[in-house]
Amino acid sequence: MTLFITVFGVILITFLLARIFPNDPIMLVVGSHPTQDQIDIANQKYGFEKPIIEQFIDYLVNLIQGDMGTSLRTKQLVRDELSHRFMATFELVTLSLCLSILIGFPLGILSGYYRKNRFSILIRGFAFSSIALPLFWSGMLAQMFFFGKLGWLPLQGRVSPHFQETELSINSGILIFDSFITKDWSFFGDVFSHLILPVMCLSLSSVGIIIRTVRSSVIETLQEDHFFNYQALGFHPLSILFRLAFKNSLVLSLTILGLVYGMLLGGSFFIETIFDWPGLGHFGILSIMTNDFPSIMGVTILYAGVYLLINFLVDLAYYYIDPRIRYGKK
Repeated sequence: MTLFITVFGVILITFLLARIFPNDPIMLVVGSHPTQDQIDIANQKYGFEKPIIEQFIDYLVNLIQGDMGTSLRTKQLVRDELSHRFMATFELVTLSLCLSILIGFPLGILSGYYRKNRFSILIRGFAFSSIALPLFWSGMLAQMFFFGKLGWLPLQGRVSPHFQETELSINSGILIFDSFITKDWSFFGDVFSHLILPVMCLSLSSVGIIIRTVRSSVIETLQEDHFFNYQALGFHPLSILFRLAFKNSLVLSLTILGLVYGMLLGGSFFIETIFDWPGLGHFGILSIMTNDFPSIMGVTILYAGVYLLINFLVDLAYYYIDPRIRYGKK
């Protein structure tokens, strides 16, 4: 029930905000110098002449039936536009989250264990820098250095122009997976090279939160009795941490993975625009700039739904991983 209430609140707030924008979305349809008759006909066609409450009710009814409307900018169904771009964003955000976890967990454990020396200070400095560094700035710097100066990596896009028409026998929409399974190594290398910069920049924005969360869990573990018991049995402290503290920090970190995924979804708007990535974030930015009302609603609803689903799955995983929650113990 809470999920449905949250989704309804997101739809209502986004609908009202999008409709009170100073720019009239119908101008995107009729052009820059329309006649009053053209404006009236377009308003009647899209239902913009109705009271806003009636518009909202009509939108909800159509949404329940699976109709998100037609994009005013591309003249395509919003549902089709979102389905074409969803996998591009899913690939980018999911790989960024995986990279953040692979970097954040070990550094968080090491930072907690070596918390009194310079190594820990360096890791903490890196964590704070990753949180404070603006995404658009890091993305443009990466482009200037790795493409402009070194020429190692492509500037933007998902694939090179000569691979645009490549067809694979497996088409899940996740190009790095499809090209690997079909063993098309030239296509795989091109996709991989295009992923490096956006994934690196996007993961950099969230790795600091994971490091700080894991570090606090490790410090707490170091003060518990069972840690000293393992030491008395002859286990090396780092071995104990990576076996014991990793599990404890995993339980704690699961509670923020949903939030981190939401941050990455929000960050995808900047990264996809900078790297011309054909995903939902880029589509959303173009829709906002042109006041494409149906597309703005569609992107917002999809992002909210994915974010709520991820948090729901994290809560389920947290329930099964931590026996204290499962059996109602503290």
